[in-house]
Amino acid sequence: MKEKIVVHVIGGLGDVSLIRKYPALYRCLSNYFEIGSVSDIYEKSRVKDPHALDELLNEIQEKRLKGNLDPEIRTIFKNSLLHSIEYFQVDKDEPRLPNELFHSVKKGDLFDISTPNRFHVGLARQILEKCDAHLLIEKPITNSLEEAVRFEHDLKRINLDGRIFYDGEHYSYYGNIREFFNNFERYTKDIINGFGLGKITSIQIAIEED
Repeated sequence: MKEKIVVHVIGGLGDVSLIRKYPALYRCLSNYFEIGSVSDIYEKSRVKDPHALDELLNEIQEKRLKGNLDPEIRTIFKNSLLHSIEYFQVDKDEPRLPNELFHSVKKGDLFDISTPNRFHVGLARQILEKCDAHLLIEKPITNSLEEAVRFEHDLKRINLDGRIFYDGEHYSYYGNIREFFNNFERYTKDIINGFGLGKITSIQIAIEED
């Protein structure tokens, strides 16, 4: 069997990871990926002790999650955190990934950045400069055009040969959003069929989820 890709999840105790990603990793992709490490803002003592971890997951569920953490996924993830997944604490205001983490990363590993948007570029720079891992960044990559331009300039001096660098714009593939993107000209110009919205100056799309 082909060796599994090791995933290092930054923001691994957050909403996106707990509600969306771990169910996919454990139920659908377990033959291809395994979680090697998780980094987040909580003290290591709260993550590596069974009782403290239960209390922490309860607190996260009550105060931070937008959905419900699947009980089966919670059990699997909890046991993995206690016994096999490495954990690294990062600062909540200026997250810096420790050298200890990079020492455990092999070429071909995958970093997944699932933190608040304002930290995406800073964390991506650290990863791209310090190791040869692939990189997935949650949407959006940056909060501003200016930061995006600076980041693009940085990427030109980093060797990305053989590495996959991808943004997780998963909403772009929702049916209603694809409909709008694919038929943008018709919606803005087709007056005959009742559209003809004219020049679009801003777009706001809401996605309702349980």
